[in-house]
Amino acid sequence: MRDDTVEAGIPSRLLSTRSFLSDEIEEKDMSSRAKGIAAFAAAVAAVALTPATSAQAATSAPYAEFFDNANYCCSSIYDPGDGGRCYNLPTYFVNTISSVRSNTRWILYSRANCWTDSGVPTLDYTGSLSYVGDQMNDKTVSVKVF
Repeated sequence: MRDDTVEAGIPSRLLSTRSFLSDEIEEKDMSSRAKGIAAFAAAVAAVALTPATSAQAATSAPYAEFFDNANYCCSSIYDPGDGGRCYNLPTYFVNTISSVRSNTRWILYSRANCWTDSGVPTLDYTGSLSYVGDQMNDKTVSVKVF
């Protein structure tokens, strides 16, 4: 014998089925939400842990990335290297360079427009350098990347 008790015009057997289904759907929704949140967190962690230069380091195209702290740390500015074109650093990066990650030759200048003269410090180097040295640390205004 079936229990056909009616609640708000809905037979009780349908109410219990609806309750069971909504619990199951809610559980699946929570499960998919949790999976989505976990996937998002993993993606964010992967991006946060990937070095800014990983794509550049994998290529053979010339590049130099200039960092505001020693050991390739913190903020950086990237120059793809185009045959030694002079690049005046943006105001926010003037006198901040402390290290350079590169696969080519580059020159740091302490004057705008890659100007140099006797007694004016410059640094001409090929490859990466974890510290540019006291002579050029936090003194670079323009650069060339070859």
